[in-house]
Amino acid sequence: MGVFGTFYNVAGKRFSTLLLTAAGGVFVLDLVLNRGTEAFWESNNQGKLWKHIKPKILAQQQEESQ
Repeated sequence: MGVFGTFYNVAGKRFSTLLLTAAGGVFVLDLVLNRGTEAFWESNNQGKLWKHIKPKILAQQQEESQ
């Protein structure tokens, strides 16, 4: 029995099980892709994003106002 046969026996015999497996797979895939692309974006734009430069700008504004 191959991979497809095992998949059929575990998750493909009933539609409800297949639907639950597909929904779980989509949920996990969404988490993995979102976190992966977020980490990639953060690493490639280090020092350019608002959350990275906000403290510097606020410090400059406080120095100018004093």
